[in-house]
Amino acid sequence: MAMTMITAQAAIAKTAPAAWAEQVQKEVPVAGPIRLLDSVRYGTDKEVLRFRLGNGLQIILLTDMSVPLVTFHTWFGVGSRVEHQGRTGIAHLFEHLMFKGTKAHPHEVFDRLLEEAGARNNAATWMDWTCYYEDLPASELALAVRLESDRMTNLELTQAMLDAEREVVKNEREFRVEHDPDGKLFEELFRMVYPTHPYGHPTLGTIKDLDRLTLQDCLTFYKTYYGPSNATLVVVGAVDPEETLRLIARAYGDKPAVELPPVKIAVELPQTAAKTREMHLAVATERVKMAWRAVPADHPDAAALDVVTEVLFANESSRLDRILLEERQIASDVDGSLEALALDGIFLVDVVMNEGESARKAYDIVRSEIARLGREGPTEPELARARNHLESAFQRSLSSFSSRATQLGGYHLTTGDYRRMF
Repeated sequence: MAMTMITAQAAIAKTAPAAWAEQVQKEVPVAGPIRLLDSVRYGTDKEVLRFRLGNGLQIILLTDMSVPLVTFHTWFGVGSRVEHQGRTGIAHLFEHLMFKGTKAHPHEVFDRLLEEAGARNNAATWMDWTCYYEDLPASELALAVRLESDRMTNLELTQAMLDAEREVVKNEREFRVEHDPDGKLFEELFRMVYPTHPYGHPTLGTIKDLDRLTLQDCLTFYKTYYGPSNATLVVVGAVDPEETLRLIARAYGDKPAVELPPVKIAVELPQTAAKTREMHLAVATERVKMAWRAVPADHPDAAALDVVTEVLFANESSRLDRILLEERQIASDVDGSLEALALDGIFLVDVVMNEGESARKAYDIVRSEIARLGREGPTEPELARARNHLESAFQRSLSSFSSRATQLGGYHLTTGDYRRMF
């Protein structure tokens, strides 16, 4: 039987959150107009609220008093998709530079304050977004707000900082791509699938492009994309939502909005035949990576493709696991996934062969089974199993405050509406 622990529905009209917004706007007029945009029931006794300040900053709040902790996420709508040929890697490089500090909170002070508060913090960059987060005691939320608000607009960079962090990122690329066959294959696959689309740019950038970036490039990038109108704050934990809204309005309300440039996508020629490339790398056995252009994250078919992934690849009871690993015994690992992105999607397959087995065999079998699924559809037991696995995985992804914030922010940045996660 499928699990249905988390539900979403149109929220019953309430005056309280809207009244909070009005009251905070009176107290912090520079932050206005403050609007309650929407709300969604979370489980039986909680609610997710979304507000917007006058400068465009969005705030997603979920109160949970079960433990005295809070997670504070800052999501910027910028990733490698905004980059241009010859200037790749700047989004990820800038994620590193954001930890260099401000005049009020230099790097060593930033770290020391969080360590003393018992916090952990980090960041990540992907194609559609860059996220910074702090997990900390609920009593220390004001610290996270102060630090993140400060570095959103007051970051101080020097040439020496850029040069040092550029070498760190280049070393990261060497480790994750140049010296990793899987990283090389993954990067080449995206390049083949997206020859002119910005998703074809490597998120880590190329060594040549990283060397080309100047301090002025980085400062321009900061001023263009790191503003409140391109940011969403996600707060999950044991906090008072009205007080949290007031705290954020005071810290961020006077920051000016930024006007974002449009994402430019070159005219794409239709693909009329399969593309293949053979690469000779230092691997113990052959492997094959396959990809298809799919649908963006907000498309209704994204859910259907998640079910397809479960039926074909998810575990030992899935079709291709059974055929390749058990019946034919030609592969040691098989995996498939849908990467649903804001502008497009990609369906990925990865098969690692057993010693002496040809990757061509797996290639033919995978294509044959996908075609058969398209003709016949899944069986009822496969469909039920897929639904149960997907719902169970979703429940596990909400096990901590930080993972809930990741789901809320990730869905909001890729689909345009956090409510789609439900």
